[in-house]
Amino acid sequence: MAEPLFVRESVAGEVRRLRRQAEAFDALLERRLADRAEPPADFTDVGVPDEDTVLLDTALYHAAAERTQRARELVRRERLMLAALAAGVVLAAITSRR
Repeated sequence: MAEPLFVRESVAGEVRRLRRQAEAFDALLERRLADRAEPPADFTDVGVPDEDTVLLDTALYHAAAERTQRARELVRRERLMLAALAAGVVLAAITSRR
């Protein structure tokens, strides 16, 4: 993922932390699938993993997706706030000229 641009350093640090967590969960899930000799998207095998395995894999997937989504929302919210601040400054400058 690309480095977050146009955000405060504290927000960029939080986004980097969330992305590292998401990548760690993805790596752990891929390692679990590789240990079982199970490709990530191959459903042709008739063997079904036990319920605990499915629950753990699902939890890892959702944890990674949730952290990625939170990182995106942080960047989006920060950019929106900065855009609103810039618009307010421009409006204040325009009204002070009159």
